[in-house]
Amino acid sequence: ALPLKRRKNNTPNARLQHLKDRARRRVKYEINSMSNEHARKWHNFNDKPVVMGLKRTAKKIKRIASN
Repeated sequence: ALPLKRRKNNTPNARLQHLKDRARRRVKYEINSMSNEHARKWHNFNDKPVVMGLKRTAKKIKRIASN
């Protein structure tokens, strides 16, 4: 989804607004990529064999407990 092209108007005020917008957008993307990084680390951790084993054990225990 590309932003619609706005008509350029280069009054000093508009230029300032444009810079502010750009900065805000950059910050938003940086925050997004940071959370993506965090999610990736978490997934990597969850897929490690040890953790998988723990999950499996937890499932078994649950199954036994529910019977």
